[in-house]
Amino acid sequence: TISSANKSGVKGVHYNKRNNKWVAKLTVKGSIYREEFDKFDDAVKYRKELEEKYHKPFKEEYNKFKKSIEVEI
Repeated sequence: TISSANKSGVKGVHYNKRNNKWVAKLTVKGSIYREEFDKFDDAVKYRKELEEKYHKPFKEEYNKFKKSIEVEI
């Protein structure tokens, strides 16, 4: 879910007023992936790419685990 403080409407993307850049950020297992962009759409695209690369494998593994538990019950 997105925080009520989020102004961009996209989780992990915010605007940095100090340098007038859009920032996309994702933290995975203590590693921070962060890039700055001039365009909002580029920041969103980068964030989605990070989610696909790092979150998707975790979600797939979780879903397999969840299904295996449901079968046992």
